[in-house]
Amino acid sequence: DHDWDGTELADLLEGGIPKSLPYEDTMAIDRGWRNAWGDVAAGGILQLKAVPTQTSASSILDGTRLWKEYESEFAADWQNGAFFVIGSASKSDTYRACVYQDGRVMIQDTSDGKDTPLTHAQAPGVTFGKNLRFGMRIMPTSITCLFNGTPVVSVTIASRQGGIGVQTWNPVPGAALATITHVSVHEL
Repeated sequence: DHDWDGTELADLLEGGIPKSLPYEDTMAIDRGWRNAWGDVAAGGILQLKAVPTQTSASSILDGTRLWKEYESEFAADWQNGAFFVIGSASKSDTYRACVYQDGRVMIQDTSDGKDTPLTHAQAPGVTFGKNLRFGMRIMPTSITCLFNGTPVVSVTIASRQGGIGVQTWNPVPGAALATITHVSVHEL
């Protein structure tokens, strides 16, 4: 859409200003959540929904690319498929992710759109619901995925700087849906 008014343009530019840690977002307004793909609505809540012809939706928080070691936590309603907490994102198709599926959590490296699973763990307590907390801890030599504040799976890997994001996925086109109500990030 190229019919921006002054307010929309100012909001877009402000969203890209580097963000400092600690960071907290109650989703009351859009603070720079950029649509990577799918249908992303920000302001009041952050909702990700796959369009009818796609299986996922994703958003990256603009202004976080320079972050290094941190722990992020997303409060969300998760209804189906997989929920991704994205970290170390240098662009929309290069990041690391904690991938939550019903009963399972995987750590994945994605570089230029190519996914490489790093490790996974069975996690019977990880299941669909409302007001769940999904976390990712990025340390100098490891990544840990947390569910409702409890570590679930870790991998030893050198960290790299990059920002945060979120994604939802479902094998049925148009079915992926997640609603994020709060995000907090602190430096480690």
